Amino acid sequence: MRIETINLFERYPMLAGGEHQATLKAYVHTNCGPVEEKYRFPAMLICPGGGYVNLSIREQEPIALAFYSRGFNCYVLDYSRLPEGYPKQLLQAMASVHLIRTNPEWNNSDKLSVIGFSAGGHLAGTVGSRWHESWIAETLGCDPALLRIDAMILGYPVTICEDDSHWKSMQHYLGDAEASMEECKKHDLRALISDKTAPCFIWHTAEDEAVPVEDSLRYAIALRRGNVPVELHVFPFGLHALSVADETTAGRPQSLSPYVHRWVDMAKEWLTLILNR
Repeated sequence: MRIETINLFERYPMLAGGEHQATLKAYVHTNCGPVEEKYRFPAMLICPGGGYVNLSIREQEPIALAFYSRGFNCYVLDYSRLPEGYPKQLLQAMASVHLIRTNPEWNNSDKLSVIGFSAGGHLAGTVGSRWHESWIAETLGCDPALLRIDAMILGYPVTICEDDSHWKSMQHYLGDAEASMEECKKHDLRALISDKTAPCFIWHTAEDEAVPVEDSLRYAIALRRGNVPVELHVFPFGLHALSVADETTAGRPQSLSPYVHRWVDMAKEWLTLILNR
């Protein structure tokens, strides 16, 4: 395994400014012999949660190692948070996509997915729907085709902006804890769905005490109505922010759930289906 951390502002100086130094941490397979020389690994960009205020440790390396062991090159994005706001996080994520696709030393195939959790799920879902917008490629000075997202995986994601949802994360996304619901609704993931939106795998728990499971249900319905391939799993038990729900991430007994842990293999099987279509 090759592990390295890259300061995005050094590669993309047009994004510099503000207090936070966005970084991308790579977990990359290295060639081990003549057979592997011809093999390339699908890439996965990881967006940890934390309400756009913090960055969850449980949703960084544990996620990278889980999918690395299942045949992916994985990249953890440390993106800007409050008080810095939109469009910084989105541009940092899209710069990461460009870097992943264009770095010849990283041994990637041409397939790239994005995975996010909680507020990081909102960022991943935004990337999965907005990657094609011309202003993003113009800002980064790159070919729009190099920003393509092939699939997205969202775990207990912030998706909806309604009175009964966790829309405060969207206020933080805007860099304004007092932003109006009208402003936040522009970043409701349902409003971003188009024929460019990447196929989506969603998982949530019915007991989630922070982000209502209804948000994922409503988003999945919107994806279906938009003719976007979607797979949704709702586990009956489990608190918010379970990550992989095993011993590597369970900081409390309630966060250890072999039953919920199954989402990792389910997502991997779904990715194999989607990426090989």
